[in-house]
Amino acid sequence: ITDSVYQAIDGRIWYFTEITNRWTSLGSLVPADWIALDFGQSQTISAIKVYPFADNKTYYLPDSIRIEYLKENQWRPLKIKGRIKLIANTGNTIPVEKNTVQQIRVLFFHKKGAVAVSELECY
Repeated sequence: ITDSVYQAIDGRIWYFTEITNRWTSLGSLVPADWIALDFGQSQTISAIKVYPFADNKTYYLPDSIRIEYLKENQWRPLKIKGRIKLIANTGNTIPVEKNTVQQIRVLFFHKKGAVAVSELECY
């Protein structure tokens, strides 16, 4: 499946333009899109690693991101330690306040064009 969220969690990190293995927001008409992960059970996390793909033609780095976790049926912000400056086509480790969660989502705010993520990892 092209642009499937499953491609962002399959363990393959590719930045090829001709071979796609990523989730994208291509075709979205809203300025913020997100990827949500359900671990199936509570997990303690202290970092999120995002591997954004950008070719600066169709796919761009997001303007900003926000990380949230689900608690009592509401998405709440997960506190990020420090400032985020994503770099395209490489792994970006984002330290977060240590928390035990079952579900997280990463929101990507974008104005230029579509966002693409090759892989998303939680530690």
